[in-house]
Amino acid sequence: MTAITKRMEIPTNKQRIVVYMEFFMKRLVLISLILFLIAGEVLKEAYSESLDSSRETKTQELLSSDKIKTGIEMLRKAAEEGDAVAQVNLGWAYLNGTGIEQSDKEAIKWFRKAAERGNAIAQTNLGWMLITAKGVPQDNKEAVKWFRKAAEQGNVNAQDDLGLMLIKGEGISQDYEEGTQWLRKAAEQGFANAQADLGLMYFNGRGVEKSFTEAAKWFRKAAEQGNAVAQVNLGWRCAEGEGAPQDYTEAYKWFKLAAAQGIEAAANALKEMIPHMTPAQIAEGKRLSAAFVASKSSSSDYMDTKALKDRSP
Repeated sequence: MTAITKRMEIPTNKQRIVVYMEFFMKRLVLISLILFLIAGEVLKEAYSESLDSSRETKTQELLSSDKIKTGIEMLRKAAEEGDAVAQVNLGWAYLNGTGIEQSDKEAIKWFRKAAERGNAIAQTNLGWMLITAKGVPQDNKEAVKWFRKAAEQGNVNAQDDLGLMLIKGEGISQDYEEGTQWLRKAAEQGFANAQADLGLMYFNGRGVEKSFTEAAKWFRKAAEQGNAVAQVNLGWRCAEGEGAPQDYTEAYKWFKLAAAQGIEAAANALKEMIPHMTPAQIAEGKRLSAAFVASKSSSSDYMDTKALKDRSP
């Protein structure tokens, strides 16, 4: 078959962060809503940055209750007393307009307070706000400063974002090597977006020696977690036999999965590849993609990455 050479367009860092921020807000909204639990020891426990299933259930119940305003008042009191986790959660409440009038300016105010107290989540959020000019003038240089602070604490989102800022030269001098090092730190912690980004660095030979084998390895790690960009790129590797054995059936599987998440390039790749496949290969590709979805459907770790289709360095 004719080699499929189309590639995802590389977006600006601002486009990437806006899209990812919207997704991340949906996944972490429970953190900002935990504040609505009962005061005292329960409230203190709720300030933990991790959630178990019982607390998630309780939080969901409170969403439809009349305790939200009370929860906001409790949260504000703790935030004003200097509790960094309360401050970052209050920032989320303002950003989402949850139980309080939406205000980007108030959100960034509380993110900044928590960031200055060393809270890595707040530092990362502050970086996003500075890049997207939400509640504050855009300032990529300051965003890099906060991403670095959070990245040095091991925050995978900040590590990935700092890496991409370095790779793109936004707010800091372009440095492929250092940028790739930060992507690797996040990728090795299992962060799918960073794994997909690192795969692209290997594919293009930026900051690392070019290697289709390494590219395919990292694409596969991210693709298995549902990252749509990684899925389409892994599909190309399988279709072209670059870094992975040429296998149209396996390529069909990954293109099908990426196309289902709205990746137009994956849908186009399928159209181009199908005429070169036998009916048996097509049937097997459909079976593999369906089996993959079924195996992940009950996993909370599987990412809905429709909104992440434009992430790339």
